[in-house]
Parts: sequence; structure tokens; C-alpha cells
Amino acid sequence: MTLDELYASLPKIECRQLCGATACGPIQFSPAEEARITRYLGWKVNPKTTADNSCPMLKHGLCRIYPVRPLICRLWGCVPMLRCPHGCEPDRWLTNDEGFELLIYLGDLRTMRWVGWGRQSSVEGAIAFAKRNGVTPSMLDKARSKLLVEWDP
Repeated sequence: MTLDELYASLPKIECRQLCGATACGPIQFSPAEEARITRYLGWKVNPKTTADNSCPMLKHGLCRIYPVRPLICRLWGCVPMLRCPHGCEPDRWLTNDEGFELLIYLGDLRTMRWVGWGRQSSVEGAIAFAKRNGVTPSMLDKARSKLLVEWDP
């Protein structure tokens, strides 16, 4: 499945552009997404976040890479654990498990670039966040076996 096919399969959500820096924090993207973002911007993304831990892709509270935003941004507002605080709702909801599985599928979280976090703590942090937000034990086990068993920092 290509990135375009994956993105096309996701629920649609009409963003009201109310989040600004309040919702966006460190982001993750696969190598393929990084290449798309780099082509779109014409320069390579800086892996540092801003002083307030917001996404470095925000400019005046709006996303500079919205047309090529990575999967984690596309899942925002479409899964219960990433519910929009401003009431934007998708045309259909994905379960937390479905959203987490897409992140695992897309890039094997070990290969993802984590803007603002160290990679190992990010994998463990993603699993802990998913667990706190109701991702099922079987999906967490799947993530652990794929992501952490062969982890070589």
C-alpha cells in the first residue's frame, strides 16, 4: 500500500484550525514521509522542537506541511485517544487499536524519525500512551514484539 492509498483510506475530518500550538507537539514520521516533507519544503526538517515543545512545522499557529503531513497528524481527531479538543469529528471513527496498528504498519516505529524525543524513549512512550488510552493488550503485545524485541540502541 502506498502512502497515498493509506492516507486515502483514513477518515476525513474538517479541521477548524483552532488547535494551533495547543495540540501539536513532538511528531513522528517514517522515512518515506520525511522524504515527502523534504520535497514539499525544499529543505530537511530540523529534529528539534520549539522551547514550548510544540511542533516545529507550525507557523503562526498553522501547519506548514498540511498537504503532506505525516500519519500521526492525519490520525489526530480520528481516534478516541487523539480526540480533537475543539469538537471536530471525523466522518467515521477509527478505534484506538486501528490507529495504533496503522502507526506500526507504516514504518515500524523504530525507523521513524521522532521530532523532539529520543527514539527508544519514544517507542516506549508511544506504547505507554496507547496503553493509558485503551489500546488492547493484544495490540500492545504486537507492538512490543515488533518494536522492542530486536531493539538495538
